Amino acid sequence: MYDGNGGDTFFWAGSRPRPGPQGYIVPNELGRTNVLDRYLNKDITLTLPDYKTITEIKWLAIYDLSRLEPFGDIYIPEGFEPPQRVVLNKLSSRTREVKSGGVIISESKTIIIEDLSYDGKGGEVYFWVGVGPQPHSKGTKIPDEHGYLTPLGKYDKKTIILELPGDLTVFTVDWLAIYDIANDRTLGSIIIPEELNVPPSLVKIIPHSNSMPNCEQLHKDLQVSWEVFGDQITMELAGQVGEWLVGLGCNRLR
Repeated sequence: MYDGNGGDTFFWAGSRPRPGPQGYIVPNELGRTNVLDRYLNKDITLTLPDYKTITEIKWLAIYDLSRLEPFGDIYIPEGFEPPQRVVLNKLSSRTREVKSGGVIISESKTIIIEDLSYDGKGGEVYFWVGVGPQPHSKGTKIPDEHGYLTPLGKYDKKTIILELPGDLTVFTVDWLAIYDIANDRTLGSIIIPEELNVPPSLVKIIPHSNSMPNCEQLHKDLQVSWEVFGDQITMELAGQVGEWLVGLGCNRLR
């Protein structure tokens, strides 16, 4: 919240003990260094200029240069450890069907698997997450690198990026696996450490209210729901496009 009434006001950062004129402009959420306009209950993301990092500053302020006065400021705690990507080991596998390079957690909803190889011969094999000390059949299927929930094909030393769907994050799951549902076996897996200090996801999850008893996720941004009543089936497709959730419903008689 900012009323926009400052005459010469900017996002401002510095390394002096207190906010003052010996700082520098931090571009706004659009990457511009214009005088700040009004903000009304707006969530924004700022990037420090010239590859500076959080550990190089002591404060961030909304600062008016004409009045030499901060309208609001926040101090970076001493010894602050900024969140950063975490590099884990390779996928553990007891067979030769799956091999990989390092597994990287880049932020709370994004997992990168480097140099993934899989022969693609399993019929019902998916990326799989869950809770507990090791992978098991009661996990959750997650989309592949293209956002689809179809069985996995062949990978030949391919680096892929997986996005955890819905409310799932690396803080709510204990492991990631490549899991063969038909044969109830783990082809490759890795344990996700507790208390990870990784950046939060900037993906905005927009909940979709759905009263139908049956629901299937077709894609990370698309789900189908249905309900059977007598000789009638009611179906609904819902998909997220940007920051909007759209739905289409229809009825069909048997």
